[in-house]
Amino acid sequence: MALRTGIPLTAEWLTKGFLYGVDLTDDNGRYYPPEMFEIALESAVAWAETELGIKINKTEMVERIDASGSSLMSYPPIKLPDVFINSVSAISWKLGESTTILPWPTDWFVRRGNVIQMIPAATGTQQDIQNYPLYAQALQLMNSGTAALWEITYIAGVETDGVITEFEETKATSAAVWRPSFYVWNELTITLPAIDSVDRTFNVYGYRKEDGKPFDGLSRLKTDYDAETITIVAGSVSATTETAWSQVTNVTWTGWTESPAIDITISGWQNDPTGIDIDRDLMSLIGAKASIHMLNTAGDLIIGAGIANKSVSTDGISTSVGTTSSPTNAGYGARIIQLQRQIDKQTPLLWNKYHGIMVAAW
Repeated sequence: MALRTGIPLTAEWLTKGFLYGVDLTDDNGRYYPPEMFEIALESAVAWAETELGIKINKTEMVERIDASGSSLMSYPPIKLPDVFINSVSAISWKLGESTTILPWPTDWFVRRGNVIQMIPAATGTQQDIQNYPLYAQALQLMNSGTAALWEITYIAGVETDGVITEFEETKATSAAVWRPSFYVWNELTITLPAIDSVDRTFNVYGYRKEDGKPFDGLSRLKTDYDAETITIVAGSVSATTETAWSQVTNVTWTGWTESPAIDITISGWQNDPTGIDIDRDLMSLIGAKASIHMLNTAGDLIIGAGIANKSVSTDGISTSVGTTSSPTNAGYGARIIQLQRQIDKQTPLLWNKYHGIMVAAW
């Protein structure tokens, strides 16, 4: 899916999609520490997993499931307890806590959501299953409805990270700019074709992976968000950014007068988000929950925790700042209330989406 706000569940995604316009610096202009973003996002994901009864982070699970009591030849469906199933790695029969008595070929099973069903004809024939070891005993066990007969190993959760691969591109120095058409992930390295006798300087613009801090050359409120400058010093052939990126928007350079132009090499890692399969409405719920954590701190730092008004007077000149803060209300209290209302409305809808509507019976 096309993503314009960065890889989901990252600091960049949170700041651009949910906290746009919020001053994410302290009174001295220092950007919030990455731990704040990490705790906000991880706790929001954990809350959503608990509240909705689902797995979001990929987790290996081993489940024991009762035999249905139906004939094996009818291929009864087997429902796994988790909503999101990423892959199934092993399917076998096991009696009690003994060793596995019968491993089944996983390619004999078709998975539809969190339901798997044995269909040997998918890769074999009816003769294949009848000649399978212990097939006669298997029929008896299945027909008897043996408790905890199936043992299924699988990965529960969704893909939120994308596919990370190496990349390498060349660019003529005459272009003076490189704009990637993909998400640069982690550090970026720039390499010359040969050792140069002068320093070569590059400006890298983008967003830092650990906390979403922008390096876009723009000023906001008290803070200048300059590009990261890296220099390939004379006598060297390459340089690497200190910043681990979640996105690089462009790289610029000047001072090249050679003719014809030479090619520089830009290399690193890229993140392909096309395989990400988390639902948009679930992303929205997690983002709203994580935003409340960030806004609580941001509200306290407007002029100070619990301070509603602040006045400064110097040599007869005075200024006063008023906020919505109070001993019981944060600076972003109204926004937090609105987010909480959104969460309260969206949570039962998602529960019904993933588990169905609960109907009481007498």
